[in-house]
Formats: sequence, structure tokens, C-alpha cells
Amino acid sequence: MKKGKFYGIGVGVGDPENITVKATKKLHEVDVIVLPEAKSGEGSTAFNIVKEYLKPGVEQMFLEFPMIKDVEARKVFRKNNADKISEELEKGKNVAFLTIGDPMTYSTYTYVLEHIADDVEVETIAGITSFNSIAARLNVPLMIGDEDLKVVSVNRKTDIYKEIENNDNLVLMKISRNFEKIKKMLEIKNGVTEMRNAFDGLIGGLDMAEERISELEDMAIETSKTEKQREKRLEKKNRIEYTRTLGKP
Repeated sequence: MKKGKFYGIGVGVGDPENITVKATKKLHEVDVIVLPEAKSGEGSTAFNIVKEYLKPGVEQMFLEFPMIKDVEARKVFRKNNADKISEELEKGKNVAFLTIGDPMTYSTYTYVLEHIADDVEVETIAGITSFNSIAARLNVPLMIGDEDLKVVSVNRKTDIYKEIENNDNLVLMKISRNFEKIKKMLEIKNGVTEMRNAFDGLIGGLDMAEERISELEDMAIETSKTEKQREKRLEKKNRIEYTRTLGKP
């Protein structure tokens, strides 16, 4: 029996209309969808995003990928889950692993991919990352001209001040545990006007991020170096807030 095909599909950050046409077509064709959970029974944001694109009767495979400190234990979970996926592929079923954002940007999918047999056909379908989506939402370019952009996964060892000092544009990922620390460092730097981006890269949906986006916008206004910059940013923030209000009940 011919083995099934394995897909890694990025579903974006919350809006079902932001999934690629290719992704929607494949979602309607696959036999099994893999729905990763950080905790068993937690449910799947990814499923809620894609459910309208799935064919009737598609099998749902919830797999737990716990966020535990023990690295070796995490590896065991990944290998065991990959084995479960491989069992379905051996049956000739086409399997899609759904991932928030993009499959190749800080995604559990990449760990599973390491354990999929070489003779299995694999196709990875890109998705919109959180920082791309937020930049578009706010109409703020990530980089212009010859500017650079650095994406940093924040941990306790990250020198946030150094990162801000040495980069034109900066995207900070995995900031939920360090949000207040980052805010404080940006205020000390007083250089948000030079930094075009400081976004949380682990957002399941933009609606969840609005409060923190608003805080960063306020901070940008407070730290603007000139009155003209301050007025321009305040005008932009008011326009964004008005746009967000439209369409809400």
C-alpha cells in the first residue's frame, strides 16, 4: 500500500480569511488533521480557524505537546506523537499537521518532521506569521530600503537592551513571560521611534493581542523624541482605534 502524504499547514493567527488558497484546498482533501495541544483537553485554536474548510467526516487527531522544562521528556513526547502520525500515513491516509502562524517559524511541526520516514512525501504550506499580520494590521512596515530586521526568541538570557541598540527593526517572540521587562527596557532606551516593531510572536489571534498592542502604541507616543513625532503617532493611534471599533457590536 502506498503511504499517505504528510502536510504541514500554517493557518495564520486567527482570521480564517487569511489562510492561503492552497491551504484551503489541501484541508478539504486530507483524511486526518493533527491538532497539537499544549495540554490534553485544552482544545485547538487552529481547528476553530480552519473548520469551515474541512471536508465532512475528516478525522481529528489531538496530540499533546506539553511545555515542560525537561528537554528529554519533550523529545519523547515528540517522537511518540510522530509515531502516531506515521501509523496513519502507513494506512495510506493523507495527514495534515495544523500550526498557528507559519509551519517553519517556531513551530512544533518542525520537531515532528524530524521523525517522519524519508520515503513519506512531505509538503509544507506557508502561513502568515503573527508579526507579519500585526504589521499589516497597524500599517507599520517591518523594514524599508536598506534596513535590517532581526527576529529574537526572548528568554531569561536575552539582552533586550543590546538587541534594541544593535538592530534597525526588531521582532520579539515568546514574550509573554517577559512583557513587563521588555516594556521597561523600551522605556529606558527611549528609542521606540527608531524601533519599528516590538510584537508578541506567540499570539493565537490578533484580538487577543489588542491590549498589548495598545500598550506598545502608548509607549511609542510617550517616548517620541519630538513634538511633531508625538503628534503624528497620536494621530495614527487614534485612526487605528477608530478602525478597530468599526464592525464591532
